[in-house]
Amino acid sequence: MAVTTTFLNKRSDYKKAYKVIQSLRPSLSWEAFNDYLSRHPSYQLLALKEDGAVVSVAGLEILESLAWGRHAWIHELVTAENARSSGHGETLLRAVHQYAEKHGCTEVILSSGLQRTDAHRFYERLDYQASSYVFRYTL
Repeated sequence: MAVTTTFLNKRSDYKKAYKVIQSLRPSLSWEAFNDYLSRHPSYQLLALKEDGAVVSVAGLEILESLAWGRHAWIHELVTAENARSSGHGETLLRAVHQYAEKHGCTEVILSSGLQRTDAHRFYERLDYQASSYVFRYTL
């Protein structure tokens, strides 16, 4: 079984990534996803492939803010349901860490929904620390 991580840059690969991301964002349509990718060139998709099939995806950007300096922000991190508990999420996060370091980042930051307790345990096991709440106001 060959496992690789790679940044995706072809429309055909975006479709494969979309199928994985859809399990995290079920209301996201292909059209909205594709439109987002075309309007946000700094957003990147890092995929973990198992025997050539996309099984885990991280959507990320390199950003800079007053609060965190230069950092990698992970918008999405998801593994296909049938491939979970295989170490893919950890492998993909380690690849994000390497990419962030290579690009001068001092931190990798993500937001995770309050209801996602299994994900929180996963992140804590990998030394991620809860540092704030994210508040939102729906208009």
